[in-house]
Amino acid sequence: MSALLLKEASQRDLELINRHRIPAIFAPVFDYFTCVKHDRITSRLSVESSGWIFTSKRALSALNPYLREFHKNQAVLTVGQGCADWLSAKGIPVTACFPNAFELAAAMQSFQADSWNYFCGAIRRPEVRNYCTSHGLVLFEEVVYDCRPLTLDLSRCHFSSIWAFSSETIKAFTSQTKSRYLDVPLYCIGPTTAATGQALDFKHIITSTSPDLSGMILLYQQLNANL
Repeated sequence: MSALLLKEASQRDLELINRHRIPAIFAPVFDYFTCVKHDRITSRLSVESSGWIFTSKRALSALNPYLREFHKNQAVLTVGQGCADWLSAKGIPVTACFPNAFELAAAMQSFQADSWNYFCGAIRRPEVRNYCTSHGLVLFEEVVYDCRPLTLDLSRCHFSSIWAFSSETIKAFTSQTKSRYLDVPLYCIGPTTAATGQALDFKHIITSTSPDLSGMILLYQQLNANL
């Protein structure tokens, strides 16, 4: 049976899944849209002494028209190699890349910045905010995209695993499906999503050590090598 991926399929996603010959069903739970406030974003990006934080390629895509100027000494931190590669392709050097938001937040004081801009979605994890609040760091959470829920139709879908790419996604999926799939193995992109799956009472949770689709594919293949 197929793997149920709770996301919209990008061209790269399809290439990876097809290359590794994994039967997959893509089932997005949210419809995402940009909500950039032009004047505010332009103002924040122009501050030379402020660092940038990215934990989502969706935020990068929303900011694409604005990322023209980069200040040489600016600290740029990312979660996931995908974000780092995206920025590098645009000619913006990444100061440091972290496997998850917990590790990024814990390292923020190691970098020079008068303040930090966290470019994120309307629904975002609290790790960065909590760390800045407890350590007296100045943080601006700049919301550049939002989402609206989609209705799932799984009546004709047969799947043997669920792949979750965020806490909010697995929450919405479980709510819509009225917790019918808690016995299906849940592959999670990172520890925060895994903790959410555990809180929702999923019985079998597998956590990727690399926060991207490639890492989840590798984990899936390792665990299903003999099947």
